[in-house]
Amino acid sequence: MRDKELLDVFGEILIKKVRDEAIEQWEKTTQGELKSPESQRYIN
Repeated sequence: MRDKELLDVFGEILIKKVRDEAIEQWEKTTQGELKSPESQRYIN
């Protein structure tokens, strides 16, 4: 694989595993789906 291809794969993994999962967790937190004390801090 060339450097650009490696960077593209890295970027795709980063977006899917870090950004998308963080957005999904934040949405669940703000919608009240997560009930942990840490999550409740953000919606109260």
